[in-house]
Amino acid sequence: MLKAGQYEVYILETGRFALDAGVVFGLIPKALWSKKIETDSKNRMEMALRSILIKSDDRKILVETGAGNLLGDKMRQIYKVDYTNYNLEKALQNIGLDFEDITDVINTHLHFDHCGGNVIRENGQIQPAFPNATYYVQKDHYNWVQSPSILDRNSFLPLNYKSLYDDGLLKLIDGPEEIFPGIELLISNGHTPGQQHVLIDDDQQPVFFCADLFPLHYNVKTTWISSLELFPVDFVKEKKEIVQKAWEGNWRVIYPHDPKVKISRIKKLGAKYKAFEPNLDSPFN
Repeated sequence: MLKAGQYEVYILETGRFALDAGVVFGLIPKALWSKKIETDSKNRMEMALRSILIKSDDRKILVETGAGNLLGDKMRQIYKVDYTNYNLEKALQNIGLDFEDITDVINTHLHFDHCGGNVIRENGQIQPAFPNATYYVQKDHYNWVQSPSILDRNSFLPLNYKSLYDDGLLKLIDGPEEIFPGIELLISNGHTPGQQHVLIDDDQQPVFFCADLFPLHYNVKTTWISSLELFPVDFVKEKKEIVQKAWEGNWRVIYPHDPKVKISRIKKLGAKYKAFEPNLDSPFN
């Protein structure tokens, strides 16, 4: 558990999946990333499905809900979705919470691996997984998913969010704002329009959930981006701006997809940045 301002912050492991490593590292040559990453026979690397729970006296705020249980067999096989060791229900139970305790759900964006746990199927009907919660996503992002591009349309599954919107449970946020006292939403548009990131204020060491701005700790390096970024030039600019703030502000950065490094700080070496103190317990080289 982390402390940040008035909040307790818990890092939740909600499952594992896999992506083609060439996609994950984009223009970075395999000769470089293969020294660090193991892949299976289909060139897929293991990825985490990681959420955070922000707790105060009156709020239980869940950021991300993972891939959920409504994926079809084909997608589960393609992405090697695995809940053998981790799942969202178990992660919440480990900190003494049930789905009914959640007051708010922040979706950083609506790619299926970030919001698939928003809903469940009961008696053949799609129902909110968190019946007492309000869900939040950026207005620009929700508008985008109504007519996504040919490049990213397969990343969106309307069953994960449409019924929530129709029932008035999904609130659209219009730009950056302090959504709760001491909890700020920062916006980037390079990965997908209207992606929101969660910054929990603290005088000494804020906590930053970076969503897919830095899915892995390797991605702190400016040019280490995946081939999934819709607007890569904008994405790199946004990365540089936020990583500078993270270094200057001594942020603790939580990575959503890194299977080994959950959290680190950022270090500046000359003009370059890198993750250091993986899991905040030792120097990182």
